[in-house]
This record gives sequence, C-alpha cells and structure tokens, in this order.
Amino acid sequence: MALVLRGTVVTFDGEHRILDPGAVYVGDDGRLGAVLPAGQAAPAGFGAAPVVDLLGTGALVLPGLVDLHSHLQYNTLPLWEAVGVPYLHHDRWVDETRAPDYSTSVTWPAKVLGTAAPTALLAYAPVRFSLPTTRAALALVRADPALRRWTDSIHDAVETGEPYSQAFPLTDPEAVTAGLPHYTGPKVLIVDALTYSAADVFAAGFADNGADSGAADGGADGEADGRPGPVLGTAASTGAGGANVWTYELLGVWLPELLPALPRGAGFRIALRRATRAGASIGVPLEDFGVAAGRLHRPTRRDVLGHNEDLLAAAAALLRRDS
Repeated sequence: MALVLRGTVVTFDGEHRILDPGAVYVGDDGRLGAVLPAGQAAPAGFGAAPVVDLLGTGALVLPGLVDLHSHLQYNTLPLWEAVGVPYLHHDRWVDETRAPDYSTSVTWPAKVLGTAAPTALLAYAPVRFSLPTTRAALALVRADPALRRWTDSIHDAVETGEPYSQAFPLTDPEAVTAGLPHYTGPKVLIVDALTYSAADVFAAGFADNGADSGAADGGADGEADGRPGPVLGTAASTGAGGANVWTYELLGVWLPELLPALPRGAGFRIALRRATRAGASIGVPLEDFGVAAGRLHRPTRRDVLGHNEDLLAAAAALLRRDS
C-alpha cells in the first residue's frame, strides 16, 4: 500500500536540505519513491495514496535513515532528566562530566537488563498478542503486511464467534537473542504499581519464565535453572497496562474508507492488540490484571525518605538465597 508522509523532512542529500514542509512518498513495495517539497505535484501512482500529516507535531521525517545504534533495554527505564545541566548539544555530553546520578539511574540498570534479560526472558516463552475478531480488524490485517499472520485466525473467529484471535509474539525470540550473552547468575525483578506498558510486558515475561512460574502468578518457588528469578513488588501487582496501543490516525492510514480524518484535528488511542501471558499463566490477559508480585515488600520509612535501603536489602536477600 502506497503512503505519503508530510511534515518537516530532513533529506540527507548532498545539500543537506530540510524541506519544511516536505513530502516523502513510499511505494507499495515499501521503498522510497520520491522526496519532494510539499507543494510539488505528486509522482505517478501516488494520487490516491493516503497522507499522514505530521505538520505541527514537532516530529521529523527522516527518509532512508536506519538507526543502527539503539539501546532497547532503555525502554524499560524511567525517563532520566539531568537536574541543572542543560545538555543543548550532543558535544557537551561527550566533553563534559556527566551528572552524578546517571550511572546509578541509567548505565548500571541498562547493563544489567542488557546482560540478563535478552536470553533469560525472550528465549523462553514470550508474551503474545491477539486482536479482536471483528470485520474491521480483519480488514486491517489484510491491509497491513505487518499484521498478516493474524489473518487466518481472525477470519475463522469471525465465523465461530471467538472474541479474540490466536495470539502471536511480536518478534521471533531466537532472532532477537542470537549471539547475545547469557547471564546465568541469580536475578530478582523489582516492580511497583507504576510498572506499566513495556515494563509490564517485561515483568510478565520475567515471571512466566522464572522461579515464581511454578504457581500461577508468583506462588511457591520453582527451580530457577538459570532463568529469571523471583518478582519483588512494593504493591500487590504491576500497573496492568500491557496492551499494544495504536492511534486513530495510524489506523486510518490502513483503513482510510472506514476511518476518515476527525474534525478539528481530534484523535484518540485504542488498545488494539491485547497481551497474554505464558508459562503457568498461559492465556491470561496482561491488560487490567498486571503481574502479581511473588514477594511483597511494603515500603518502609527508610525507603520513602531515603533511597529504598530496605527494599534493596530485601532484593539482596533473595539474590543470596538463589546464589
């Protein structure tokens, strides 16, 4: 399906032009057809192509750019903000001493996740996602190549009355973890009631493949066997927000006849694909239920007024037990 992206376009051509506004034309085969100023006539074959208008959103369109430097584990960390240090340009980050809390807040947690999580989490049973079995969902998966694997399941379910399709993982665990290091030492995952979205999915995979997976959602201990360990929580469960969210505008790209642009630039988001658990909790929805903590630690005065000293001590005790 051809597509037009309209907005501030960074061209990366020899003149380093920035087209504001510009238009990027993507063909049916997923390849770039043209990059032009927005007022210029569209190339042949794009007259009826749907337009995604990014003007005024602050977003940049970077045609042809492939980001080969990415830290996936950072998606599970809270947003870090440097207090009193305005990093206005990346050269300042390289040349100056970094804020003292960056290592403890970002570098060290990211290294732990990058070493322990990939194979220990994804290489076993990943969280899977299913779609509602409506005729609109069937039209969507037929239109979007990235959703094609759900087509047969939704088609059958429309006839049988099943409310949700067969569930599939978003990525191939073997492909994601190939060649990555595998940390086999003891592990513990700390969660709270604000563990949400991608972190909720991470917690589900950790619990469903770990020492607490012997009983549904964190009951009696199982054998760790080099897999993830217990889930230690400061609340009874995580935030329960593990669905795959899409915007109305994105859905309209694939279903333009069914979902026309809303008046006055209005929009909203919906939970399109629901996440379901694995292991002893196989098939249990993550949305609205979350992940129960196998070990509960009620925050103490020292935790709240200090730096979670008692919480970390409880986590260290679990690590020592499993070492």
